[in-house]
Amino acid sequence: MTTASRMSPLEASLCGTENSPMRDSRLIRGELLRTLRRHWAMPLFLVLLVGFVVVARGPVADARASATALGTGDGSLRTVSVWANTPDGRTPLTGKRIREIGRLPGVVAVTPYDSDSVEVYLADDQKRDDPRVLTLHPWTAAHPRLVSHGDSTDPERLAANEIVLADGFAGRSARQLVGREVVVLHTPIERVERSPDGGEAAHGGEPRELRLTIAAVHDDSLGSLDGPGSAYVNPKLAAELHAGSRATTVERLYATEGFDSLQVEVGSAEQVGDVQRQLREAGLYSASITSQLRALSPALSLLDTVGSVALWLVVGLALVFGLAMGTQRVRSRLPEIGLLKALGFSEGRIFRVLAGELFAVGSVAALLGVSLGALVAVVVSGAASLQPLTMALLLPLPGTALVVGALIPLSYARRLPPDSVLRHG
Repeated sequence: MTTASRMSPLEASLCGTENSPMRDSRLIRGELLRTLRRHWAMPLFLVLLVGFVVVARGPVADARASATALGTGDGSLRTVSVWANTPDGRTPLTGKRIREIGRLPGVVAVTPYDSDSVEVYLADDQKRDDPRVLTLHPWTAAHPRLVSHGDSTDPERLAANEIVLADGFAGRSARQLVGREVVVLHTPIERVERSPDGGEAAHGGEPRELRLTIAAVHDDSLGSLDGPGSAYVNPKLAAELHAGSRATTVERLYATEGFDSLQVEVGSAEQVGDVQRQLREAGLYSASITSQLRALSPALSLLDTVGSVALWLVVGLALVFGLAMGTQRVRSRLPEIGLLKALGFSEGRIFRVLAGELFAVGSVAALLGVSLGALVAVVVSGAASLQPLTMALLLPLPGTALVVGALIPLSYARRLPPDSVLRHG
């Protein structure tokens, strides 16, 4: 049998020319595929670990930054939501109950927060053949972020003839919308007939046409405070329209069945916990962004810490994997290495090829892990949560660590005399 017939792909590739980077590159690609088929578990673990680091250092860090930014005094942090319907039944939010809540220490304002669907058109839309059905909410301290408002408009208050719409309404930008007039069509209920079996039939009257001026525009790119398709008006107007949808007046609604929900504005975010405790003692069901953030903060801190630990795990495990893979590769390929030494190939070239294979394995794992983590991060928190610096750091890290971990077995192989290596094979 001739020497050529006994040569492996490694030997055949290197024997063509003593210094051929192109041949070395083809060899590395071929050995990379063989390595991934035979030793897929370790690269797969690196892929998952790198992906977790991208997610932990992206959306988690973004969530912590958002929580910190909100903690600077946003109106939504000073607001407590209260609902009439509770797991134990219904607690009517009547005028009497609202006055009791308003007297609690720390409470600044209490606003009924029921909503209704209305049709909204730009006033200059004469055809009105494209109805835009929006959910109308009262304007409170917990309003969504504004992207534009008029110079004479106080963003904390709305007049009775003003409305806040979402950016992009009717295909117009925020600048084009502020100051424009819109028509709001609302159909009040004149009477409600109840059948013996408990069913109800509502009979509406003539649509009521309201002309309101767009005082401000809120950001609806990710859904507003109350979800996409929300508009906001003066609280008194919102209560009046809600009462009309129930065939009653605001006064009778306050006195009888009450409202379904309230927004309780507190003087400061630090007082929210005390107000919620008093609401619970009064038998009311409530929640606030402040309490949710406080409950979420330890979890976010833990995830951030785990993400930092995972980054070091990528390095540590890659070093261990490099040592294991390098040792295995040298032992299984001693005959090939010995033959190449006997044929006159330099130790440096053989070392570069073996190290290049390991670096390629780590780079593929890093690329797949970064791609997987980025995909999850975009789905969870959007593209803005990605951290390019972290991803750029992760790309060469596993491959470099694999090579460093394999330095001992690779250095051992390059120092062996050719005859010793061949006898070992």
